[in-house]
Amino acid sequence: MTRDLIESTPTIQFVSSSFQMLNEELAGNLVLDKPIHGNNINSNGTSASGDHDSRLAALASGSRTGKMEIIGQEGCGKLEFKSPAGMTINADGHLVITEIDNNRLQILTREFTHIRTIIGFREPRDVSFTKDKRYLITDNHKLIVLDEEFHKVEVIGSNKSGKGRNMFNNPTGITIDDDDDDIIVCDTNNDRLVIISRDFKWIRDINTGIDTSPRYACIRQNTLYVTSGTKSCVLIFNKNTDQPINTIPELTLGLSIDAPKSIRCVRDLLFVTSSLSKSIFVFTIDGEYRGELRHELFARPIGILFIDDSLYVTDSDKHALFHFSGVLQ
Repeated sequence: MTRDLIESTPTIQFVSSSFQMLNEELAGNLVLDKPIHGNNINSNGTSASGDHDSRLAALASGSRTGKMEIIGQEGCGKLEFKSPAGMTINADGHLVITEIDNNRLQILTREFTHIRTIIGFREPRDVSFTKDKRYLITDNHKLIVLDEEFHKVEVIGSNKSGKGRNMFNNPTGITIDDDDDDIIVCDTNNDRLVIISRDFKWIRDINTGIDTSPRYACIRQNTLYVTSGTKSCVLIFNKNTDQPINTIPELTLGLSIDAPKSIRCVRDLLFVTSSLSKSIFVFTIDGEYRGELRHELFARPIGILFIDDSLYVTDSDKHALFHFSGVLQ
């Protein structure tokens, strides 16, 4: 492996207050910052409801060590990237990363050994891996399904955009409902979510609203959380009724998420990348603002993935993958 492409910081002890005090450092430079927004955040950095969230404090432990790694540089070779975006983990525990401007997937071990490169795409934006060991990739105006060996299984859509059934217009994010294995695709330029069955049959679509530009989504207990590229927020929908519930953040908070991208739900907390703010916003599932994860080297964070105790972040302008180990207990 070309180790010169990997930059590592020394292993650093966490401090117990890493997620409780403003500007305390985690793994050297990953910081939970709480800027002051609106009237619901007061000057000591706590929420209007009072104390710091113990769930955030639980993300770090004073008895553990953590390491930060940055892998990649702009290029077309192994361990190089051009606009990395969505990512997932497969059955072998390997990272699968989409590269929009390289038109490919790159498969790496979690120790950053290159395994394989899959080419032949047209701006792949997100990837998911199903229980049936199928890769789902949003690419151009299509949802592409590949088997475990990357052979084509199914293609929904075409190279031409459309608004009808089995058609897409620049789809972006993919999420899977663990309860029924439904596949939810953000059909970005059609302002809708498309729900597809585990056997890749079109079920229905959910209208997200005019000019909402849904980007990425996650689901928890039949509640869909969808980032809106034009509304600077997270849209919330009931998957059973298709009805909108609320937005995060609420308008009364006086806070917006500039260019929100990927979203993940971990331990009842929502993590949302903001490519313009160069940070990862953190909210409770009820919409309470808990701060922003920042790193001085973030340029345009897009994809996020939590695996065991690690956080992975793709950065499309840095053409790199960030890895923070020891983040989760």
